[in-house]
Amino acid sequence: MSLVGSLEDLGLGEILQIVSLSGKSGVLHIRSRDGEGRILFRSGMIRGALVKDGPRDLCELLAAAGALPAAELEALHREAQAEGAPLEALLAARTALDGARIDELRERHVETTVLRMFSWQTGDFSFEIRDEPGEGEVEELLLRAGLNAQFLALEGTRLRDEGRRPEPGADDLAAEPEEIEGPVELQITVLELVDEELGTDALPEALPDDGPSLDDEPTLTEGKPRAPVAEAVPVASAKAPPVEPEGTSPPRLEDAVVVAVDRELAALEWIKRALAQTSARVHIFQRSEEAINRIRQYVARAEFPIVVLTTATPPDPVSGARDWSEIAARLRAQVPQVPIVLLAAPGAPVVPVSERAIPDALATRPDLTVLSDERARERRESLGSELRGALGRARSKQAAPRSAARAPESGEALRGLREVSARLRDPSSRGDVLRLVIDYAAGSFERVAIFMVRDGEAQGVAQIGMAAAGGPDDVDLRTIRFPAEEPGWFRKVAASRAPLRASPGDEGDRDLANRLGREQPGEVYVAPIESGQRVVAILYADNLPSRRPLPDSSALEVVLHEAGLALERAVLERALEEAEGERKG
Repeated sequence: MSLVGSLEDLGLGEILQIVSLSGKSGVLHIRSRDGEGRILFRSGMIRGALVKDGPRDLCELLAAAGALPAAELEALHREAQAEGAPLEALLAARTALDGARIDELRERHVETTVLRMFSWQTGDFSFEIRDEPGEGEVEELLLRAGLNAQFLALEGTRLRDEGRRPEPGADDLAAEPEEIEGPVELQITVLELVDEELGTDALPEALPDDGPSLDDEPTLTEGKPRAPVAEAVPVASAKAPPVEPEGTSPPRLEDAVVVAVDRELAALEWIKRALAQTSARVHIFQRSEEAINRIRQYVARAEFPIVVLTTATPPDPVSGARDWSEIAARLRAQVPQVPIVLLAAPGAPVVPVSERAIPDALATRPDLTVLSDERARERRESLGSELRGALGRARSKQAAPRSAARAPESGEALRGLREVSARLRDPSSRGDVLRLVIDYAAGSFERVAIFMVRDGEAQGVAQIGMAAAGGPDDVDLRTIRFPAEEPGWFRKVAASRAPLRASPGDEGDRDLANRLGREQPGEVYVAPIESGQRVVAILYADNLPSRRPLPDSSALEVVLHEAGLALERAVLERALEEAEGERKG
């Protein structure tokens, strides 16, 4: 059996991570207009990689590496063939090439070949589950000990992102593009996993840069040339571009200062375009040390900019901070008033190094495929709305004393966050994702419920504490079903893909509140759980019994992000298991 799909829908980095985490053996075939290749796995580790125009045996590998003079190598190859002996044994006996040196050349070849495939942006892939190499896969090119696929996934993604820049006019398509769709061969869905893990199989089917002056216009860091970035060109489409959620307007950021740092110019330019309608003053940097210098200039004037970090924020060589999390912790230690927004790339785990590093708001960082592909225009607009919402939430927390916003005991929030994040990443917890989320949320809110969203309808699946204010238990909650767009709370969250704090605003809100308790709450917290670029569930929380103000939800947003990643991994891991079961059957 094979799992097949498109590289446009599932990139090579994601495929490598899924196979690695699942620990499967088999061969990944990739067919692109740029080339054809195969990657061989044993128990999730990469044992070999070949491309159509690459070395076909050990002799060609050594010749390509210049390990021996061509004449000597050819003579040894002929002798090995005549004697029926392995070439490697002859090389060890007759030359200075020992087994360790040959293994090093094999490993370098595999790593280089896999990284080359990351430049293939379009094409098809198929993963065939099997235990032994097949025809045409030369044993003498395979590694004795495999390479870590997750390391190569991270390295390949980094090199691809650093080397790829959209060409001028790349988005100027003459014809209307096809709709982006996921691989139809992967029949397992997130919603089926939600049904299974919460025991809801009986649910009805109908359910669902800058120069030295603060007064200059912000530009890119000096010394970094501005690579051309293609602007999206509108094309005829039956779909209207996404708009801000009903009943809302772009966050009021007119007086805000935003400092953003990311290694990718395309991502920084997207941030500027997404915030253009807010009139916020935006500074973008590709170097962390220069972004920090700009932040200090504003702080010296008693101004506190909103700092936008990303999972692609480069290290700060001045302070030694190695990533976004350490940079955030150092900023908070020096200037607690600075609000921090984190843009997390799809598939990137978010685990702060300390309690100080927990971001005030979380949003999605688009990858370069989304930024450069005209077919992803609607996705870019949606992520821009999500970014604006995150900035608005972070700014609203700026006036609150940070000591009151964090956990009551030092380190308690971080310990809980790390524990639940580790459990969400543990493959053995695949069936407990939503239960972990609701348990974590119940540590901050008095009443929590999760609603599954399917086919435009929402249905309750689990709750904690609802009965404290006259609400339903688990059995009664599962009988609650309604159109997902009926409550304004759900409608706005689905449109913005961002958490919401609000009082009942329309009849749909009041009707849902009546179903969940005997009184109307003064304020509720509603947040989406996303997987595969869609909202699959919505978390509802309030403090109705005590009427206490809602707590800070920064750490909960991190957990919701990790839960989305866990659900996506579970979908593909289940598909791999089913394919292997069919093969053995």
